[in-house]
Order: sequence, then structure tokens, then C-alpha cells
Amino acid sequence: MRTFVSLNPFADMRRMTEMMDRMMSTEGNGTRNAGQVSVPMDIWEEDGAMFVKASLPGVKPEDVNLSIDDDVLTISGEFKDDHAQHPDRRVFHREHASGSFVRSVRLPEDVDQNAIDAEYDNGYLTVRIPRSAKPQHQPKQLRVRNKNAPSLEGGDYAYADKNKHSEQRGRATESKKQSSEAKV
Repeated sequence: MRTFVSLNPFADMRRMTEMMDRMMSTEGNGTRNAGQVSVPMDIWEEDGAMFVKASLPGVKPEDVNLSIDDDVLTISGEFKDDHAQHPDRRVFHREHASGSFVRSVRLPEDVDQNAIDAEYDNGYLTVRIPRSAKPQHQPKQLRVRNKNAPSLEGGDYAYADKNKHSEQRGRATESKKQSSEAKV
């Protein structure tokens, strides 16, 4: 007798994802971590602005908290339990979670925090974060320390223009010779 096995990689991936979700949402004793609900988010950049879109079905706009602290955008709130208001209701299957949620996104340094705009439409919160002009960095000449060269005025540095600093090198070398001769 032959046994047919249905191979459906998408169903397997879905089961694995559900299993991982259950594992990550439990505490050490195996009980579900009550109160924390996952909120799906999309983040993208377009037309000089960064966008954060959070899916918040059933949450009223006035119950959503949006804040920025130390370059971190935080969205928080609570999904209400509709069934708790009806104690005589018998629930057979439930997939909508209830409880509080918190999602945070670290913002880049070049955003204009004073011009952030948030809009709630059909269960989606979309936050528009305009990017400011990138800071202009001025070119700067850096000194390179030469480990094998004699010290010039307190630092071992190599210079690109030897003629410019040859006088200083000559004086530094001469003073070292005089100090070594004085010791002998």
C-alpha cells in the first residue's frame, strides 16, 4: 500500500511561522505573554521623506500614542477586547488579539522632527517624517603621525610639503644633537 504525502512548502512555512510566533510570545512557563500584541509595520523612503505605516485595525485614532524621544519614534496603544463586554457570548474561534502594543523605530539623524505628520485612515496609521538637508561636511586636512621620524614641536608628524617644514626639522634635529652632546 502506498501513502501519498502532500508537499506544500507554503503551508509548511505558515505552520513554522505560527509555531515561532507561539514560541516567541510565551514566557518561560509556557503561558501566553498576555497584553503584548504584535503590530505589522512598513517603513520606506519616498520624495525626500521617510514613511512608517502601522496596521491598527479597530483602534481609534485618539487611542494611539505617538512620541519621539532621542531619535526614536514610538507608536503605542491598546487593542480592546470586544468579547469582554459580552460575558454571555461564547467564542468558538478567535484570531484577533487584544491588549497593549508598542513599536519603536530608530530614526536617522537627518530628519526634521518638527515637521512630522501623522494620519489615520481605515485602520492604518501613516507617519510622514521629512528628511532635512544632509549636513555639509567641509573638507579638512588631517595631520599624519610618522612613527619613525623625529619629533617636531611635540608631535611625530609627516608633512606633504617638505620645504615648508625643513627649517623646523633642521632646528629639531640640531637641538637633539646638542642635547645628546651635552650628555656625553
